[in-house]
Amino acid sequence: MVISPIKPEEVMSKIDKAIQVKQIMLEADPTNEKLRTEVERLRRMKKKILSGETPFSINMVFSVISQGSTENEAIERLSHKISILREELRSMGIYTEDLRGLGAIAALNRFFRGEQ
Repeated sequence: MVISPIKPEEVMSKIDKAIQVKQIMLEADPTNEKLRTEVERLRRMKKKILSGETPFSINMVFSVISQGSTENEAIERLSHKISILREELRSMGIYTEDLRGLGAIAALNRFFRGEQ
């Protein structure tokens, strides 16, 4: 796990944009409780940062293993497991992204070798 502080200004601009977009979506669908919860979570985050709390970026690498009788079946099961993991994390307010190509190599190097 790699933990590093983030400049509050960077986070605040992202939070403000996300709140604006989600607020517009919520106006179009006021019954969407999941979206309402996300907006409230973002507002709480913003309030904490405004009160002086330092935001942090926490980077983790997950290894997901899958098996199948064929390569395609293993890949399909793996994709399903990853989707479930991503949804569970998102329900806790943890957002994930896939790392690919050079970005993945850089992230893995940073993860295993520490902050450089």
